[in-house]
Amino acid sequence: MKQAIDNHIKNQDFVKAYLVDEEDSSITHIEGIIFEQTDKLILMNDMTDFYYDGLTVIRKKDLSEIKHTDNERFFKTILDKEDITQKIRTHREKIKVNLSKYKDLLVQVIETKQPVIIECKYANDDRFLVGPITKIEDKYIKIKHFNSLGQYDLKEIKVKIKDITILKIDSPYANIFYKYANELK
Repeated sequence: MKQAIDNHIKNQDFVKAYLVDEEDSSITHIEGIIFEQTDKLILMNDMTDFYYDGLTVIRKKDLSEIKHTDNERFFKTILDKEDITQKIRTHREKIKVNLSKYKDLLVQVIETKQPVIIECKYANDDRFLVGPITKIEDKYIKIKHFNSLGQYDLKEIKVKIKDITILKIDSPYANIFYKYANELK
């Protein structure tokens, strides 16, 4: 898979990255352009209906397949003709993240003081959390989660790093909610 991902990065291919479906019949995938990889992680943008939807870090062990079919090639042609690919690459260059070590990446995210989206899909409890990461411990992070009403939980939520399936950075969804959640503190 490493060589195929390297080729997608080199060619700036638009791909669909499918996650392993272990427990239910819902299929999760992320659509976008892969920017970089390590032995354990990939970093790609997330696209929804031709719009940038943040940068997504995915563990390689959670990937079941990366598709680059005629459908994705056609989508990429549209992205290029609309100059969206270049805008995404320019946007990505503004966000400094390093995938070399997951904990280092989390430290960089804390330093930005920006909210993230964390999804845990394979732990005992399927979780979707939004908010800023406040602390990194040896095996855990703490996140100051807020709900869809912009209300913060009374306590920070502890999440095992090994349970994080998807980490989304610079998501318009999280950024806008965070802006107004801050006003309601």
